[in-house]
Amino acid sequence: MEKQQMESDIGLLMRQPYGRRVVWQMLEQAGVWRSSFNTEPLAMAFAEGRRNFGLWLLDLVVRECADEYELMMREARDG
Repeated sequence: MEKQQMESDIGLLMRQPYGRRVVWQMLEQAGVWRSSFNTEPLAMAFAEGRRNFGLWLLDLVVRECADEYELMMREARDG
């Protein structure tokens, strides 16, 4: 997918309440806000790969739609 198209699509997604819920859930599942440390090297490598995707998504969201990111954070906090 082209970079410009991805940037446009994430903006459209984040403007919708359901889109922000989906992105939030993806970031949580990716483990963006928790350590991926594990004493088992393969489990840690797997978790770090998942987290790397989440960090990519987080970067895209923050760069392209900072206002919606802040709204998503408030919505997640307020439940």
